[in-house]
Amino acid sequence: MPKQIFGVDSVVTSLNRAFNDQSPANAVYNNQVTQATSVGNNAFALSFGSSFVGLTEDALSTKILGNLGVLPNTGLQAAVKDYLVSVGKANVGIVALQLADILSGLENATGDQAAFNAAAVKWNAEVTASYTYSANPANTSASPVGTDDGAVTGVTLALTTADDFLSPQAAEAKFKTTANNDTIVATTPGTLKSGDVIDGGAGTDTLRAEIDATGYAPTVTNVENFFIKTGTAWNFDLKNVTGIQQFWNEGSTAALTVKSVALGTTIGVKDTATDTIVEFAKATGTADAATVVLSGSTAGNVQVDSIETLALQSTVKANTTTIVGNTLETLTVTGDKGLTLTASGPAAASLKTIDASAMTAAATITATGAVNTLSIKGGTAADTIVATGATKAVTVDGGTGADTILLTANKGHTITLGAGADVLTLDVGTKAATTGSLTATDLTTSAKLIAAAVKVTDFAAGDTLVLKSADYTTVANVTKLTGTIAENLAATGDLLNIISDLTDTALPAGAGTTTTIATAIGVNQAVSFTLAGNTYIFVNDAVAGLSAGDALIQLTGVAAPATITFAV
Repeated sequence: MPKQIFGVDSVVTSLNRAFNDQSPANAVYNNQVTQATSVGNNAFALSFGSSFVGLTEDALSTKILGNLGVLPNTGLQAAVKDYLVSVGKANVGIVALQLADILSGLENATGDQAAFNAAAVKWNAEVTASYTYSANPANTSASPVGTDDGAVTGVTLALTTADDFLSPQAAEAKFKTTANNDTIVATTPGTLKSGDVIDGGAGTDTLRAEIDATGYAPTVTNVENFFIKTGTAWNFDLKNVTGIQQFWNEGSTAALTVKSVALGTTIGVKDTATDTIVEFAKATGTADAATVVLSGSTAGNVQVDSIETLALQSTVKANTTTIVGNTLETLTVTGDKGLTLTASGPAAASLKTIDASAMTAAATITATGAVNTLSIKGGTAADTIVATGATKAVTVDGGTGADTILLTANKGHTITLGAGADVLTLDVGTKAATTGSLTATDLTTSAKLIAAAVKVTDFAAGDTLVLKSADYTTVANVTKLTGTIAENLAATGDLLNIISDLTDTALPAGAGTTTTIATAIGVNQAVSFTLAGNTYIFVNDAVAGLSAGDALIQLTGVAAPATITFAV
């Protein structure tokens, strides 16, 4: 069967099977999932593999490949052994995870890799059955070593244009499901209908169907995985379904609406560029959660109304999607494949947190127009985070990697760039309408002025700050106050006084000016200076002097900033 388990569940299950050839008890499995979610998939894999570094590279290669079911294969065994020698046994957990991931995608491989087709089918079935075992609270002990936990491929049954009745008790073989992992197909549109009654029996069963009309609601029990395709904007109703674990919109060329979805059902979007609209049956509380797995989503919305917390996984290949949710507050993003994510529009009215810190592949996250105080965390790769047009302060943590971050300098945002050579772009508006963070209230005391500033907590060598404007005068660098003026600035110790009233009476003699900094640099210009160990960049709008609409940026703990430029 194709790969069914994704994300952290796949990581934990695959490592247990690759190293131990068994499935952990439910409590142990849950603890491992919690740990992997906390530290990230790679860190968990390293930790898991560390228990086996006492074995030789040769023994590790034999153990892992044997448990994956691809031995005997002398050449492969030697190649993996040599690879472990090259990268070091400390990385054996990641190597095992890589091998498991590669094998899972070889069911339909051609050429030399076709030799692994059968092993890939068996491995994917084993991982699915292993996950089913460990996710079951009734399993309070680990499965026996070497068993596949019932991961046996069952029968494939085809639905007809009539009303079909499938069950383990059916008299005819063509309608009889088994205790193994059966597959029920309705690939001809019109063969899955509301009149069908299906009981998958034991095992982890799969229903694959293409629908040709709206409102189908078959009666289905004990079929865990649904893969539904549509070529017209139809809806599919799960009101008569029990025992479902995953529902996938697979290969559709038009929007698919799935209705009456039980909370706890994983939603999958596979190889489609169309919308997936999910209507949950009992999402009436204030803490409802859902999981969406992407596998080749190239466009389209995923709509999850009435859900407050969403776990989004980017798997198998790069994905692109827009998340829509009228009550969505927390969006957690994980995965090892690239992701282009938009969480604007309706989601912007409710979102408070986007946490992609566990992402190991590059993510582009666009969350424009946020109306709540919003927190966004990037992952370990080179991410792009766009949060322009927010009406309240945004907190951004870019994570590691050379990130690109873009915000409007209209609120007291807080930005932590993280490791890597990052580029922070702050949009300061146009000559006619600077969108600076300062208001009239902010101009009354230094404390309020600092509180209203855009703050960058860890600007460092290699980072770049760009002040973006549609029509500001082009300058190579922001004017930096140096020499006597800089010394006198430091002597005042009062930020508001420095910006608004830089006069001879306010500073020691020799300041050489009786105008404010804002007037001195002119309208639509910017100046930087250092005060109390921080660097400040003040951007004056089209009105001379300090006024509401100006922008103030604080580079915390930076006395000698790196590149600061205007971008026109």
